[in-house]
Amino acid sequence: MLNKLQGQPGSYDKKAQYKFGKTLGAGTYGIVREAEFNGEKCAVKIILKKSVKGNEQMVYDELKMLQALHHPHIVKFQDWFESRVGVMMRWERTA
Repeated sequence: MLNKLQGQPGSYDKKAQYKFGKTLGAGTYGIVREAEFNGEKCAVKIILKKSVKGNEQMVYDELKMLQALHHPHIVKFQDWFESRVGVMMRWERTA
């Protein structure tokens, strides 16, 4: 409830379960940071909402597609959540 008062989406509560580390990379739409979730290392891609303004549906469509994608030669998409300023995607950490 507190997050809603601060203008945060409901899924923002998931952020408390992450321990963020160094930045692994940056691009046009956001950054990728090293993180730990439930004791496992992962990578979190943070897409800034301001960089996709007007194309937010494109991000949600990508999330839907990624959730259905399972292939042994593709890095595994694990989960996502959002904040007021970005969409965070959790990926398996490969290196």
